[in-house]
Amino acid sequence: MGNRRAWVSVAVVVFTMWSLSSLYTRGHAPTYRSWRKPTNNDLQPISYDKNGDFFRYPLPGYDNNEISGRSKNAFRAACPTLQVFSEIGYQKPWMLDDDLSQIAFSLADHPMVEYTSKLFPKEQSLMRMSDLVKKSWDRMANACVFLSEYQVNLCVTRVLFKGNNNYGRCIVSFLRGQIFDKNWNHMNNHVIHWRDKSVTFPTMFETPSEYFEDGGTFGPEDPRIIIEENVTGAEPVIIYNMKTAETDWKRAMWFIRPFSGHSSVLSIDDQERRKTEKNWVPMFVETSEIANKKPSERTPSDEIHLVYNFNPIQILKCNLLSGDCTFTYKDEVEEGLVGKYENAFSFLRGGTQFVPVPLRPAPTYARAVSEKGSTLLGGSLAPNYQMFLSFPRTHTEKTEACPWAVYRPEIMVLLTNGSSWVVAHASFPIDLGAGTLLSEKDFMQPCAAGRILLFNSIASWDTAADLGKARFVGRDSDSAPSRLNTKDGRASDLTDVMTITATVNDASAQAVRLTGILDYLKKLPSVQEFLKHPERVFETRMVKTEESDSGKSSVFERNIVAGMAVRSCVEAEARTYVGYWFVAPYVEYDAHGQPLDYVPLQLGPAIYDDNGDLLWGGSGQVNNRNTFDFRAFQIDNQDYLSYMVSPRRWTGDVHQSGARIVLDASFSEVSRLTDDAYENFNCHEFSVRENGQQSLHFFSMINNSDVSAMDWTGTGIAPVVYDCFRQVNLTSKVVDFSWCPQDHGVQLTEAVIKTPGQMGKPGDPWDFFHSNSIDKFENGDFIISARHVSTIYRIHGSSGAIVWRLGGKFSDFQMDFNFSAQHHAIVHSENETTVVLSLFDNAAENEGRLPPTDSVSSAKMVALHLDTEPKTAKVSNVPVASLLIHSLIYSQLLQAWYRPDGQLTPARGSASVLPNGNMLIGWSTEGYMSEHTATGDLVLEARFSAANYATYRALKFNFTSNPIESPVIESFVTQVHGGTGARSSTAMYASWNGATEVASWKFYGSHSADSGFLLLGQVDKTGFETSLVYDGAWTYTYAEAISSAGAVLRRTATKSTGAAAAQSSDHLDTTGPRAAPHRRQQADHMSVVIVASMSLGVLLAMFYKKVLRCVHLPLMIERCMGDSENQVRLLSDTDSIKGQ
Repeated sequence: MGNRRAWVSVAVVVFTMWSLSSLYTRGHAPTYRSWRKPTNNDLQPISYDKNGDFFRYPLPGYDNNEISGRSKNAFRAACPTLQVFSEIGYQKPWMLDDDLSQIAFSLADHPMVEYTSKLFPKEQSLMRMSDLVKKSWDRMANACVFLSEYQVNLCVTRVLFKGNNNYGRCIVSFLRGQIFDKNWNHMNNHVIHWRDKSVTFPTMFETPSEYFEDGGTFGPEDPRIIIEENVTGAEPVIIYNMKTAETDWKRAMWFIRPFSGHSSVLSIDDQERRKTEKNWVPMFVETSEIANKKPSERTPSDEIHLVYNFNPIQILKCNLLSGDCTFTYKDEVEEGLVGKYENAFSFLRGGTQFVPVPLRPAPTYARAVSEKGSTLLGGSLAPNYQMFLSFPRTHTEKTEACPWAVYRPEIMVLLTNGSSWVVAHASFPIDLGAGTLLSEKDFMQPCAAGRILLFNSIASWDTAADLGKARFVGRDSDSAPSRLNTKDGRASDLTDVMTITATVNDASAQAVRLTGILDYLKKLPSVQEFLKHPERVFETRMVKTEESDSGKSSVFERNIVAGMAVRSCVEAEARTYVGYWFVAPYVEYDAHGQPLDYVPLQLGPAIYDDNGDLLWGGSGQVNNRNTFDFRAFQIDNQDYLSYMVSPRRWTGDVHQSGARIVLDASFSEVSRLTDDAYENFNCHEFSVRENGQQSLHFFSMINNSDVSAMDWTGTGIAPVVYDCFRQVNLTSKVVDFSWCPQDHGVQLTEAVIKTPGQMGKPGDPWDFFHSNSIDKFENGDFIISARHVSTIYRIHGSSGAIVWRLGGKFSDFQMDFNFSAQHHAIVHSENETTVVLSLFDNAAENEGRLPPTDSVSSAKMVALHLDTEPKTAKVSNVPVASLLIHSLIYSQLLQAWYRPDGQLTPARGSASVLPNGNMLIGWSTEGYMSEHTATGDLVLEARFSAANYATYRALKFNFTSNPIESPVIESFVTQVHGGTGARSSTAMYASWNGATEVASWKFYGSHSADSGFLLLGQVDKTGFETSLVYDGAWTYTYAEAISSAGAVLRRTATKSTGAAAAQSSDHLDTTGPRAAPHRRQQADHMSVVIVASMSLGVLLAMFYKKVLRCVHLPLMIERCMGDSENQVRLLSDTDSIKGQ
């Protein structure tokens, strides 16, 4: 012992001399000792703009906007958890440094350390202290909290001794305490007085410590710090986990009070300690008794709450004197919102502490001692209603691409009424973009250098009214443009500022300021509902679940085309537009040199209702060809349909080069347009206008052009694709107007995608323009969207001259927004000074030739202002009043609707305003679509059940049909063997492809094909196909389609079930249908009947054997298609649209 003490003394002397000589070179703030509480001068607000500009950050999430829809006997439905999109702002982070040598020095003679000689081996006594520490010690992330009474930040950090091991096999670790002033300058020798205690910082907290020579996770881990707000004299609490002999070497949760030194392990009453207990998230819950008291009148609480589990939500209440914990809320039902979140990402784990969201007039979170008012979300809520916010972490699952778990933080909102708890919101994972918390290298390597990004604490949240102003900018060099309600580069009022501590890979300690959190919360539907009707949040209702005996839905559910998975809410349904979805599923991989005649009829136009049920499948009508721009329109108040079929060059189909087709309401073809032989078919637009008199469509020309101005390897002549459009008189087929870019001033240098080749292949023509939508102004001008120049053009309706360009390299407008690789530009209004239009902003391109211009795709409504004196310009010596030259023209973003799942749509897409003002957006991949209100609320989502399908556009229309095809019925007899012997049942299935007016079906049975039919039952229409199972063996059946008024619309043909005409009366039951109308027995001999029923008269008998193996449930299409590529392949010629 004497030798150890002697060595330590030498070390102390050496280190002291070294530390004094290098005090100022290490950049520490001057020594400061505080023997008093702060004065009013100390309470002056922080100048938050000193850390630079705030950058905008888009942040979507899942929101429980029907949080009253809770169930105690089943999973909470995914329906209430709709996705919302908002944003926050952030500043550049800064590092929270420490001196490892000082840490080691303070441990050299610390009373809790009995093995100093092991921490500082004698054989290394000649090594400089800083080198020794650098070799053997590590400092991990810290957690901080603002002490409003002292106007300083208290931080706790885990430091560990690893010897010659890596940091993951530490030998022992400790908890380090530091003080930073309110501007985050480190403070040495700072004294905090609390009651009769005085603590000098930096310091090492006296926690139990274990030394394990071979290495292991011993000592404190994952420290979090929290303080009870608005309570004078409150002492912070540090929560952490640790293995010790006291807990039988099980990892347990502990706490320590940093000023008094009181420490204890936490134990749950009546529950055996688990092998690993960690990630309990702390919070202080304000009681109603103290809600209206001043901080000086409040007594610090001896109880703390901890979130024990997120799904299902479970809350502990722990005594800070004894360490005893009990469950104050323990939900046994999994949380629907968290479950949906986990399906999209992965499960949630502990993160920062939960902090109270300011709801009532009270001292602010960051300035409790000043007792000032705050920016409120509410104001009239009873004190038992409280809201809490935290940044837990998402722990993603391991994949083949990334064999390690990836961590990211996210926002979570909890609501309580004092007894029950609800998860109201969970945002998408947060990374703040490259070059912020994550370096550029980290950001580009999320499975390596950027694998772990954690928020460890909410140090402060300042919501006072006098925070000052800060400048907001759209983006820096490493982040996407932003969308806060501020102008780029202009100073705006700060509504709130939150300071977060964070770490990357547990190896750094950083702090970053966020703003806009209060505004983010105010926009959440769940928060709005909570503030208006808080009592509804905690109501319960029973959720009906329908399951078969096997626990699965009916084994005979199926679709002609890929099924739709729909999510809508009872409350939101009132805000959706009543109509049908018009989509056209097709597969996205490249076509092969064989026809599509040997696969199930899945491709082509399709109509769905709001429940995701198929109404009409047109796959048979187009012979299973890729179909695009499927839509409805009216001529003389009569409904019609239009679409395009893509080229198919290897079949005997007519119009192998593609065609544009018009159907009437009976689904009969009434018109067809094709291109000339020298033209290339273009699948992007076909719209019928002017009461059926005119149509607009694109066609493509390939011309050899001079490309020497482009920065390719080599110069000279190369083939270039020019997308042209024409307006055609549908009656006479005469072309009224035609326009090509090369003839009207569009230069090749306008291209933002310069890769040679149409598909990025050098041998193909260069697709420099790539038009994808056409619309018209009331004065006859046209507007077109060209993706590969990221430009929207207004084209004069007579001369074809370009009136103006929006976006791209040569935009005529100053813009407070941006877009790129866009689709679907539509004009909505125009007056003398302003044009309002919408567009689909892909913000990305699918061939990797253009870097993304945003982190998420969106639909945008913009205003183009032309509000200065116009000047007349002349084109071809003809004065054109609409061609204006303005001294100032600018464009303004009016509204944006962002992709709810926060992803990019690199190809295709649509955005259409519905008659009720809603915006329907087609995100294309997997048929994903969403409907939003004009103000941005998400009211509905849908997507194909099979991920390998896409649709070019997703549109919605009212439509009434009268199909030329008759309804069909499939029926058969099965036998069920039970205790009373064998009994026969007749299963009947009726459908009418495309019929919109059917409300119910009547089923009839007889033993004669010509007479004696009895009504077996009437069943409400259920989806595409409605079924009835009736006890008894009927030889013949038919069904009638019934309208909502009770009229017979049409009947099916009579169908033989294959049963013998003579049946024993014992096998008949004329009392009514059975109770399970959706079940029928599956038997090998019925396989062909099942396929025939699925085909509904459009799947030819010659295909049966080839598709028999692919009879599938709606969610099994991927498995069916992937069983054998040689036997079943979905093939398509998508070359003409792949660059969309």
